[in-house]
Amino acid sequence: SEVGKDEVKKRLDSISSSHLRTYDAVGNTGFSTFVIGLIGERRGRLLTPRDLRRLKQAEEMKPGTYAWAIDKIKHNWKLGGYSLLELELDHAVLNHPDKAEAVLCFRDSAFTKDPEFTDQCPPEVLALYREEDPTGIAAMEQMRRSLMDKARASVVRYAPHFHGYNTRATVSAVGQKFEKDPGDASTRPKSAPTSGQFVRGAASWSSDTEPQTPAEHRLQLGGLETFGLQVFERLWRGIRQRFSSSRASFVVKRYGVELQRQASAAQ
Repeated sequence: SEVGKDEVKKRLDSISSSHLRTYDAVGNTGFSTFVIGLIGERRGRLLTPRDLRRLKQAEEMKPGTYAWAIDKIKHNWKLGGYSLLELELDHAVLNHPDKAEAVLCFRDSAFTKDPEFTDQCPPEVLALYREEDPTGIAAMEQMRRSLMDKARASVVRYAPHFHGYNTRATVSAVGQKFEKDPGDASTRPKSAPTSGQFVRGAASWSSDTEPQTPAEHRLQLGGLETFGLQVFERLWRGIRQRFSSSRASFVVKRYGVELQRQASAAQ
C-alpha cells in the first residue's frame, strides 16, 4: 500500500465508498458494505501521532466523519497500539457487522512452516509472512476472534501450499528480445504480466539508455485458483441478494462465463 500524508483518510474513504444504500420494509434507509478482506499473519503498520493529526484535520473539514476513528486510535494506544489493518476492519465490518456484505479471507499459515519454504526463501522474504512481535501476534489472534464472533458467516479459510521461490528474469528491449519468465512456460513480451495457478512475477526489462533492472524475487503459492473461485461465488451471492429485484439477464450470463473460466483454471 502506498504511504502518503493522507493515507489513513484515503483508506477510510475507500471503504465508505463501498457503502450501498438499502431500504427496509417501511422505507427507512440504511447501507450495506461490500468488502473483501485478506488476512494473513502480520499485523501491519501501526498508526502514529502523525496519522492522528491528519485525521483530526480531516475531521475539522468534515465534522462527524472521522471522529469514531480518532476515538478508536486514542483508546487502543492505551492498550498497546492500533494498526491500519485493525482500523480498516473496524470500519468495514466490526462497527456494523449486520451491514457488512464481507468476504473475510483467513490464510492458513501452515505453508510458512514448510522446510522448503524456510530453506529457499531469504530472511527478508520470510519476515513478510511471519509476525515476530508478541504484541502483534496477540493482536492478530484477538482480531480473528472478534471477526469470528461478529461475522462468522463472512469468513472463508484458505490454505495455500508452497510451490517455489524464483528470481525474476530480466528482458532486453534491444531488438525485441525476450526471455522466458521463470514462472511460466511461454515467452511473453516485456510488459505482459503472467497469470495462472500460482502467484508469479512478470519479466522486467531495460533499454540501451537505462541500467538493467536488478533481479526481483517472487514467491509461488499453489491452490489459489480454487480459493479465488470460492471468494467469487461468495461475493456474487451477496450482490444477488442485495440486488434481488434486478432483471438484467446479461449479469447472469456474465456470471456463468466467469464461473466456467475460473473452474477450468482451478482444474
